[in-house]
Formats: sequence, structure tokens, C-alpha cells
Amino acid sequence: MIECVLTQSKFKPYSPDATAEMLGMDRDSVVSIANEYLSCIDEDLDELQRAIQENDYERIAFASHKIKGVAANLGMEHVSSMASHINTHAKKTIKIDYNLYYTTLERVIKITNKQLQTKSRN
Repeated sequence: MIECVLTQSKFKPYSPDATAEMLGMDRDSVVSIANEYLSCIDEDLDELQRAIQENDYERIAFASHKIKGVAANLGMEHVSSMASHINTHAKKTIKIDYNLYYTTLERVIKITNKQLQTKSRN
């Protein structure tokens, strides 16, 4: 799972066009909403990181679920998938290396943001 998202060359690009079509919205609105979401995601990431540091599975599940849901609605497949993986394990109180998955989630978000900024200029 982690290996498939660690290299940008294997990373399916984020497509605001596909998301706009899926949602029945115009592309500019999707780009605006996606930019707003990514500019505010640090609060959710901070909460997730604190929950991981405290081994609080309930809070890990809640924070990752929030990230997963919004990302899925915006068509950010890799962000949603990584957050979903964290969420699934936390809900079942399964011990995994949450710090590794958190770091990977951060990287996936940065790549998605970079892709969005590149596509915003096109």
C-alpha cells in the first residue's frame, strides 16, 4: 500500500476535471474548493498526529475518517485511500506503524497539492 504512493512517478495525478464532471460542477469551482480544503487540512493533520502520539484509536479513527471523507468527495483518491487505511486499522484497534502512515499521508497530500497547483495554472 505505502510503496504504491511513495514515488510520484507511480502517483495517479489528481484531476479537477474528472472531479468536476463527477460532481456536476465547473472546474474552477472544484479547484477553488480543493485549494480551500488543502489550505485548511493542517488542522486535521495536527489532530491526527496528536491522536497517534497518544495511541488514541478513537481519535485516530475520527480524524482519519474526516480526512478520508472530504478527500473522497473531492476525488483525491490517494489521500482518501491512505486516510481510509489508517481509519480502518484504528477502528479495529489494530497496531500498525501509524507514524509511517501519517508521514505517507502528509506526502500524498503535498503531491496532490502540487498537482492541483500545476493544473490550476493550465
